[in-house]
Formats: sequence, structure tokens, C-alpha cells
Amino acid sequence: MRKLWEEEWLPSILPGIKSAMERDYSALSDQDLISTLEQMQQDFIARYVVHGKINFVIASAGLFVDFYNELMDPEDATEAYETLQGYPTLSLDAGKALWELGRIVNKSPELSQLFERNQPAQLMIELEGSDIGRSFLQAFRSYLEDWGWRSEAFELSDTTWREDPSVPLNAIQGYMRLDDSENPENKYQQAIKRREELMVAARAAVAGDPEKSGALEALYAQAEPFATITEDHNFYIDQRGNAVMRLPILEIGRPLAKNGSITETTDVFHLTFDDMRLAITGADQKAQVSARKADIDKWAKIVPVPTIGEPPDPEEGKGDPLGMGFAKFFGVPPEPSRDPDIIQGLGASPGVIQGTAKVVRTLAEAGKLEKGDIMVCEMTMPPWTPLFSIAGAVVADTGGPSATAPSFPGSTRCRAWSGPYSAPQ
Repeated sequence: MRKLWEEEWLPSILPGIKSAMERDYSALSDQDLISTLEQMQQDFIARYVVHGKINFVIASAGLFVDFYNELMDPEDATEAYETLQGYPTLSLDAGKALWELGRIVNKSPELSQLFERNQPAQLMIELEGSDIGRSFLQAFRSYLEDWGWRSEAFELSDTTWREDPSVPLNAIQGYMRLDDSENPENKYQQAIKRREELMVAARAAVAGDPEKSGALEALYAQAEPFATITEDHNFYIDQRGNAVMRLPILEIGRPLAKNGSITETTDVFHLTFDDMRLAITGADQKAQVSARKADIDKWAKIVPVPTIGEPPDPEEGKGDPLGMGFAKFFGVPPEPSRDPDIIQGLGASPGVIQGTAKVVRTLAEAGKLEKGDIMVCEMTMPPWTPLFSIAGAVVADTGGPSATAPSFPGSTRCRAWSGPYSAPQ
């Protein structure tokens, strides 16, 4: 998987992303914008074909974890995933770069006061008003150009950090309150040490058995790139690849909002290509947009059943490593608690902690987190990792150990715990 990703798949998608980032969409005519968007859609589809193939790395991790658990019989079910942590990822790099910005604020009383007193929108204005603020903004904007092509989920309609920097500014506000001991690099080195210790013990356990030793090394070689590929494909495909798609769509939406075809620029995300072509000629698409927004609101309130038909028998599924891998990734619903004051979940990383629970439904709400709080959320993705050095633990509605574990090592001391469950208000 590593060879395919580094030598074939990533090189195949990078040129399209790079050209999309550099193109001047404001210089294109309406028809050229539509044509450009259609071509970019083909690149978008090609990226998600790669995305589907990458899912097999989940199976590789699952096969190794099963072998490790049978071999070592660890007390903590998440121990096997600690052997896959402590590898470099772009998410860690992004977090470390944000940490360095937080250190700049931490060491400056003037910047610290500005961050403490102002919300993100006003903060940008206040920073422009001083020499040290403008110097910081120069570094911050450089960060956004490198790492700001991301949003909190997968939707093309999600605003990116480059467009609305409130999320990274909130994260910096949290980082500036931490002391130097919380440096993500320290956590990363601890993760490497823990991984190496576990693998020394695993290799010692099979030292006298050539067959098991060979199986351990072969399975680990397949599983080792799990965290890197899982995080880095998200950076390029789910985040940067989606972010560039917004550029021509928004460029199309601005004149449509101006000529009255839609109410506001972002309504363009509710239009098809054919709708856009009609809107360019002046056709009113406001009714289409309203109907589609209502449809989304309707379906957003419906909780889907976990399975359609009879759930597969775990014993029968042992011959399907990809299916087993997905079960680990998304998590198997735990038995409901009989105690109404207890919420049952799946441990996704080791540890026990007590703290104040705060529901964070979107990254825009991240400012409510204080050091040691328990962050309760629907799901996490790599853009959420800056919060993990602030939170004492994370509780998520969805996901399993392999969905949660890769983001944590090196960027957090958090304990992760996955639902599904009904989050408190």
C-alpha cells in the first residue's frame, strides 16, 4: 500500500490539485467556469477512486491487530493500535505548525491579551493595528496557505480555514494557555517509544517460532503505513482536493447571487451543472434551492438504522478482511447500558480520566474548550487534531479504534471513546 500510494496514486492526483490551487478563476468567462468545473469533477472522481483503494489499508491494520491480540492477549484492547502509532503524518505537521504559532502568542504579553480579549473576527482587525500583530498575521497567513485548505468534514459546501480562520485562531487561543511540556513533539516521541517497546515485546514472544515470527513481520510490514496513509490521503483527497472544488463553484455563485438567480452566493452548492447553466442565462433558481434545503433539513432529522436486514455473523465474516477492517474502523455498537446515568461506548485509546464534558458540534464551537475538558462530538477528522492537546479526552458518536487512533499519537494525550450514543445537550 505504501508503494502504491507514494509511487502511483499520490503522483496521479497531485498535478490536478496543484493546477486547481493556482488557477485564476476570476479571469474565466461563465461558460469557461462551467467547463473548468466539469473537468475538475473528473479529477475529483479519479481522486475518490484512489480513496476507495486506500480503504484496503484498514484491512491490513485489522489483520495485524487480530494477530497481535491472539499472540499477546493484552489487557487493553487498544494496545495493538499503539504499535501503529508514532509515524509521521501531515496532520501532525499541521498541528506542530499551529503549535509554533501558539508559542509565539504565549511568549508575547501583547498578543496574549489580544487573543484573550477578542473573538476571531474582531481579533483579525485588532492584530492589523499593531506591528507585532501584523508580523504575527504574516506568519499566520503563511500557515493558512500551507495548511488552510481544509474544513471540518467532507462537504464541498463547508467553508475552509483559508476563508474563515476562526477555527485555527480558536486552536491557537487554546495552545497559548498550555506550557511547553504539552509540545506535540514530546507526545510524538512518547508514541514512538511506546510503539517500539511493544514491538520488542511482540518479537520476543515469537523469537523461538520462525513461522509466527515471519507472520508477525509480514503482517506488520503491511499494517505499518496505516496511520500515515490514513491521515495523508485525507489531507490530499478529502481536504485539499475538496477545497479546490469550492473555488470555481463560488466564482460561479457570486454573479448568480448578484443577478438574483439565487439569494446568496453559497446557494450555488444546491445547484446541478444544468441548473448553473440556466442560472447564468438569468433563470430564477431560488425555488430549486429552497426545495433542496428543505429536503436536507428533513433527512437530517432522520436517524438511520445501523443495518439493513440481518447483521452479518462475525464468525462467517472472518474470511472477509475488508469487512472486518471496516467493522473495526466504524465500530460495533456496544450493548446499551441498563443504567440511565451511564453511556456505553468503545474504548479507542487507553486511559481513564475525569473532567467536565462539553459538547462541540462543529469546529466553530471549539473555543468553549478549556484544558482538560472532555470534548463530546459527532465525529473527528484530521482538522480536529489541534483540539486534542487541549481536551483531556474525546467522546465521539461514531467510529472505532482504527478510525480514532491514527489522529491521536504525537498530537495528544487524549483518551478516545467512541459511541454510538445520544450526546447530552
